[in-house]
Amino acid sequence: MPIKQLIPFETKVQAKLALRSVKGIDPEFSYLTALKGPKAFIFLAADYGNLGDVAITYAQTQFLKKHLPDFHIVDLPISKTIEAIHAVKKIIQKGDLVTTVGGGNFGDRYHQIEYLRRLIIQSFLKNRIVAFPQTIEFSNSPKGKAELLKAQKIYQAHPNLILGAREQKSFEEMTQFFPKNKVVQSPDIVMSLDQRTPYIDREGVVLCLRNDDEKKLAPDEERKILEQVSNSFSNQKVYDTHIGRDHLSLQDRQSELNAIWSAFRGAELVVTDRLHGMIFCYITSTPCLVFQNSNHKILSSFEWIKFSNRIQILKEVTPEHVKNAISELRTSSNSDPYLDLSGQYANFIEALNLNQPV
Repeated sequence: MPIKQLIPFETKVQAKLALRSVKGIDPEFSYLTALKGPKAFIFLAADYGNLGDVAITYAQTQFLKKHLPDFHIVDLPISKTIEAIHAVKKIIQKGDLVTTVGGGNFGDRYHQIEYLRRLIIQSFLKNRIVAFPQTIEFSNSPKGKAELLKAQKIYQAHPNLILGAREQKSFEEMTQFFPKNKVVQSPDIVMSLDQRTPYIDREGVVLCLRNDDEKKLAPDEERKILEQVSNSFSNQKVYDTHIGRDHLSLQDRQSELNAIWSAFRGAELVVTDRLHGMIFCYITSTPCLVFQNSNHKILSSFEWIKFSNRIQILKEVTPEHVKNAISELRTSSNSDPYLDLSGQYANFIEALNLNQPV
């Protein structure tokens, strides 16, 4: 194994920070010095191939533009986090807002992202920081317990940190684990988007199934699903929310999002076990058959949209259950009204008001 791979991630980050202080501001962020007026920074912006996280970054940008119209909204890619921290520290003002992207990386499963978020929080103690809605997931392992203690120490030391929780379970755990921080509950920020147009004639099914450590479906269960889908649809398309690319430009990100949303808008049905597969169906008004993943985030997030007849979560995977669910979704969802969740963000919007104390 190369020696470089043996060096802990934290050591690499700290060395990179020290080196950046010698080199000065990265040329990619030199434009920051010319920005006048208040700024809202989006740290950890997804520039990698997980389109769920890319959509979160996009939705967060649109949300901030809408509710902070006088602010410059600044996208800071996660791949350049160290350079971004150094550059922003040089130009940040008292009234500027720091945000971190929402998602499902709050915990020890995605340790590197969690470490970077803590570093951001430690770097901007004089500014309000809003962590957009997250699912919290610290494991009960010795590592998970140790990481939670580190997070508690760092997060609660910040005098002006607001934590967003995107479901009830995360809200309860964040409130319990971080009693000194304000915790605000709202849906996943992607649910604030409306991507129902342009309208496309719907035909066939899109399969959006994961293949990673969050997968819960057993091979036999997936086989049963695919058999029933094949019996019901002659036109099938596979479209995962992870496209396997990194360092996406803003233009690339928008193009990839438009492509997958268009594919969903053109489907009679989407079959998925990805959280954002379900959410993309919600924002495009696409009928969706959902299967659970290995943690609670799909089932918990479904609570926001459980009254929509277009989306069904199937907890028991049998040929009969799958067949009946497909039939119901094909026949009953066309007249189902769009479920507007804008009112569910009221508390989160209030948290963005820089004139209000934490």
